[in-house]
Amino acid sequence: MSKILQIGNETFEYPETGDANWSEDATGWAEAVTDVLATVQGPQDILKTEAALVNGSSGNIAGLVFDTGAIQQVIVKGYIKRVYTAVSGKPTEVESVVIEGAYNGSDFIIAPEYVGDDVGVSIDALSTGQFTYEAEDKADTDTLTLVFEAKAITV
Repeated sequence: MSKILQIGNETFEYPETGDANWSEDATGWAEAVTDVLATVQGPQDILKTEAALVNGSSGNIAGLVFDTGAIQQVIVKGYIKRVYTAVSGKPTEVESVVIEGAYNGSDFIIAPEYVGDDVGVSIDALSTGQFTYEAEDKADTDTLTLVFEAKAITV
């Protein structure tokens, strides 16, 4: 006896406990599931991550790095949030950023698009796959953060 399992438009007669001949259909099902799950999260994708940035400084963005030997294209989505001290009375600033990038074997070329408040942060990428930032020095800044996630197309 077996169970009928479906992945996309493929069906598999998946064996139940105690079945003698189980390897072919079980392997086929496992391979199909693996392929589908790769569309949900690939090996170079980055789940939602928060990185602290430093007001008036520049540096690497913690966690926003790709293996250039494994990727060709990335899409990074996120937002930058600048919170001012309560005493300043300044409202919080938030800016959305979408970065499309391609690695050609020697250069990591990106095109960031910013929407929202001008929080004074620019993002770039090094040829090593590491993303960097430069933050304008804005008086009364309490915290400056980047929350991001990314999808990558691998080689």
